[in-house]
Amino acid sequence: MSHATVDATSAVAPVVVAVEPSDSSDLVLTKDRATVEDLTPAARNDEMGAEISDSQSFTATVDHVAYVNVPYVELADSTAVAGTIPPANFTVAFIGDQGPSSDALAVLALIQSEGANMVLHQGDLDYEDDPTAWDRRINDVLGADFPYFASIGNHDTGAWTGYQKKLVERLARIPAATCSGDLGVKSSCSYQGLVFILSGVGIKGIDHEAYIRNELAQTSVIWRICSWHKNQRKMQIGAKDDGTGWGVYEACREGGAIIATAHEHSYSRTKTLIGMQSQTVDPDWPHPQQVRVVRGASFVFVSGLAGKSVRNQERCLPSVAPYGCNGEWASIYASQQGASHGALFCTFNVGAQADKARCYFKDIGGVVADEFTITNLVGQELP
Repeated sequence: MSHATVDATSAVAPVVVAVEPSDSSDLVLTKDRATVEDLTPAARNDEMGAEISDSQSFTATVDHVAYVNVPYVELADSTAVAGTIPPANFTVAFIGDQGPSSDALAVLALIQSEGANMVLHQGDLDYEDDPTAWDRRINDVLGADFPYFASIGNHDTGAWTGYQKKLVERLARIPAATCSGDLGVKSSCSYQGLVFILSGVGIKGIDHEAYIRNELAQTSVIWRICSWHKNQRKMQIGAKDDGTGWGVYEACREGGAIIATAHEHSYSRTKTLIGMQSQTVDPDWPHPQQVRVVRGASFVFVSGLAGKSVRNQERCLPSVAPYGCNGEWASIYASQQGASHGALFCTFNVGAQADKARCYFKDIGGVVADEFTITNLVGQELP
């Protein structure tokens, strides 16, 4: 018998989880180490304080969630916020377009050696529709309890149920993390003073712009990240076409959120922009190595060198700074620049300065292709 398991025994902030069992999955609820199984809806209501319909769909307040053989899991709204600023020198690795290659494993080893505390993966996990093998590689290098969050990529759709299952199981092993929504598709998470929206815009789900605007409007956390896979053509330097629409970019900019993407197999980063669709550089903050996030201004990066391949710079030539187009690009690392696989590392609350972050892109050969600082002014708005 396969089971969906909800464990509510640990003393951490609760997450509210709604699970819809299928014919192929049974439910076990545990609370205070007592198992509640095969009870009538009324009995389960008494035990768990849950409301169960005749169809056996139900909602329960729990501390962790993990499940097996459940086709869909929705994490309902959580009121828990694990702090409003990150711990001092908290480092996040941003990657996308991974695959199963030795280069992909080398990137994971780099993440470990750089001392990252968390990974945000902007989609395209293994290109093989093998969630178990993908998860095993993460576990082998970083550990089964390592905080690793992902957005759906276009190459993940065929086995997304399995990938999402692995991500939810991992979430259950990270007591300080809380997520709400359809994990990796239309979800908002809070962990160590960061709020990050994991979106499937352009791939799966609807109404992403409205969701993003609502989530950013509700949080008081200053460090916000929008994470998705696809791009608009003018938000990458390769050959990708428009894939998301401009609304999500502008929503994140207006909410003061960093915009993390992948899809194109290169690395690129903009300067601070006050208009995404127009690629308008912030006239008050134009320096390529110093960016800011404020309500109305942010920056975009593409970190798509996690192991699959390295592609050419096709847009905004020349291949050396100052780049072409509207002068919006601060850094480009593609095949013309000799790029190899790597990750973008951002250290938040750097030097115990809550409004500062330091970032660098480093490849598996040790090359640091980009370095910059972020100043967080989210408590303010552009005039």
